Amino acid sequence: MIRTFAAAALFAITAIPAAHASTTTPREVVAYGDLDRSSMAGRSELKARLEDAAAKVCSPLLTPPDSEPTAREHQIVYRACIGRHTNRAMAQIDAQRN
Repeated sequence: MIRTFAAAALFAITAIPAAHASTTTPREVVAYGDLDRSSMAGRSELKARLEDAAAKVCSPLLTPPDSEPTAREHQIVYRACIGRHTNRAMAQIDAQRN
C-alpha cells in the first residue's frame, strides 16, 4: 500500500487520499510509501519530493505581475512558500508516524 500526501495551495497542507482531492485547490500528490523514513537517505528523498511538489503548488507566486512588488520580492515569497509547505508536510508525516 502506497501512502500519499497532498499539498494544497494557500499555505494549507492536508494529508488526504488522492481520490478525495479537491479540483478547485491546486494539489500535488507525493508518494512516500517506498521510502525508509528512519534513514537519512529516506528523509532526504522525502524532503526533495515534497520540495518539488511545493514548487509546483507555489509556482504562480514566482511570476511577478507588471507592478510592484519586484521580481526579487516575488522570489522571496516563492521560496518561503516552498519552505512552509515542505516543513508543514514533514511535520504532518512525522505526526502520522507516531
